[in-house]
Amino acid sequence: MQKKEWHTALCMLCVLMALAYGLCRFAVYQNQPERLAAFEDRFLDLTTLGISAGEENQLTVSERKVTLSWPDDAQAAEMLTAVQPLPDGCRNLQITLGGGGSMNSWHKERWGYEAWLELRLYKGEEQIASDCAEMPLTASRSDRTRIYTLQAETREADGWQLCAVIRPVDGRIQHGELLLNNWEVDAR
Repeated sequence: MQKKEWHTALCMLCVLMALAYGLCRFAVYQNQPERLAAFEDRFLDLTTLGISAGEENQLTVSERKVTLSWPDDAQAAEMLTAVQPLPDGCRNLQITLGGGGSMNSWHKERWGYEAWLELRLYKGEEQIASDCAEMPLTASRSDRTRIYTLQAETREADGWQLCAVIRPVDGRIQHGELLLNNWEVDAR
């Protein structure tokens, strides 16, 4: 090898070493215990939200998962949280969660019931805005969930509430189960 080739090879080796060093430092930084704890604790503790449902409905609440079930021939079923305060200076609220349950649809065909998520914003005790999303439950396994996101501009709101509403198809609701898990709230 000539002197110029040695010089180029040495420069390339130095660049690769610097790149490897930078990647190692980044990996160590990402895996620091406080950063991992912040990532793992991003989900709400659902037992603190005051979740309730109607008397004929069965509700199970754990730290990360809420399960709502209802009997045949119910007129409607609803699960809702207590009104939660918004942090000061919040202009936009986004809730992301996993939702699943008893199968009630295939493509655009619905049967048994419709499931909806509704994010309500409050000023005092008055509801001032809301955002809705339908939950087509197409999975044959009731424990399989999809990601749903609801968001709203908070304007003058000082509180929020999340509701899961079950509505009849063909005048009545068929027995079913709704699973909501891993709620992540982003208030900016």
